[in-house]
Amino acid sequence: MHRPHEFVCADCKSNVFSYGGPDTQTRCANCEVIAEMREERGLTPQEEAELRVLLGCELPKGEEA
Repeated sequence: MHRPHEFVCADCKSNVFSYGGPDTQTRCANCEVIAEMREERGLTPQEEAELRVLLGCELPKGEEA
């Protein structure tokens, strides 16, 4: 069983409180889904940006995942 823990998402820099993920987790759930989709489906930068807006998980200005 995983312990609750807190971390800053490596991609979107959101402060994350995780109640079930591994202690080594570095991305929030939304950024993890986006990263998987980018690898598996080849999201374009435009598609990724649109998805991030829909998920409320936008990258800080001037940064890319």
